[in-house]
Amino acid sequence: MLQTYMGPGNFARNNMRVEGKVLIVFIGNINNQFQKWGQGGNLFMTLADELQTPTIIDRFHYYLPGWEMAKMKTENYSSDYESISDYFSKILHDFRKRGYADIMD
Repeated sequence: MLQTYMGPGNFARNNMRVEGKVLIVFIGNINNQFQKWGQGGNLFMTLADELQTPTIIDRFHYYLPGWEMAKMKTENYSSDYESISDYFSKILHDFRKRGYADIMD
């Protein structure tokens, strides 16, 4: 169903058609040697087989290798109620308001 939805942006079940836009964020760890990826390895090989289809891979906009990020320090922690997913979703939502056609080939 995910592939059907991500292709045209809709799917049908039980005589009901659902259309919309979706944002999916995968957060997690991968079990593999990251040194291989610096030598041209495939970052997506650790995904489940069902997620390694062109329909889904084509819609990935960014893959952030966590090992390339600076480690979090105690002074970076927030004492307020926050959610990383809400914050990340807000950033991506704001990106939709911008036009990037002029920088794309």
